[in-house]
Amino acid sequence: MRSQILCSGVFTMAAVQAARRAGGYRSGAAVIVARTVTLLSVLMLGACAHHYTPAASRPFEAIDEFSSTKAVNLRNGQPSTAEVLFYDPVLNAHSYYANLAKWTDVAIEIAGREMKKRGMTIANGAPKSLTLSILSAHTTQGAVTIHTEITMQAKTSDGYVATYVGRNSSGMVALIYRQVDGALMRVVHEMFLDPHIIAFFTK
Repeated sequence: MRSQILCSGVFTMAAVQAARRAGGYRSGAAVIVARTVTLLSVLMLGACAHHYTPAASRPFEAIDEFSSTKAVNLRNGQPSTAEVLFYDPVLNAHSYYANLAKWTDVAIEIAGREMKKRGMTIANGAPKSLTLSILSAHTTQGAVTIHTEITMQAKTSDGYVATYVGRNSSGMVALIYRQVDGALMRVVHEMFLDPHIIAFFTK
């Protein structure tokens, strides 16, 4: 799981240590400082920013099988490395952010793995190239379910351009990370269902 979590609560211990240095943990002023910071941390505990990059480990779903000995250069076409909000739950203040360039790298990893399984070679400088770009990602929360939708664009070196959507839904008890991993796998899976892409791989 590749995630980074930044929460206000992590400052509590540092504040307590600072209070100790300021006048001793048992002094009245130090205790007041420590208790105040602890209370604020509890109140702000939900204000956590999660920065997540999906894993490529979810099993790939079935496709119409093909084989090819062609070589293809896989390229990342997402220029932005900004952190964008993709999930802001209504039940708490935890928010989740995505670097879509990094998410594209994972999509490329999944695509390359599945291409190699079917006899293809991934090589820089290959005469054929496929450029992928994760365009958007959104996770929404319903009454009893959570739903993730990821949009990806693919461009082939022979001029074909297409956009795919990967969706994954599950009960509220599901981990957000598995939810996102599944949606990313599925947007790549959608590309592998496109006969134009398969023709590009095989001809």
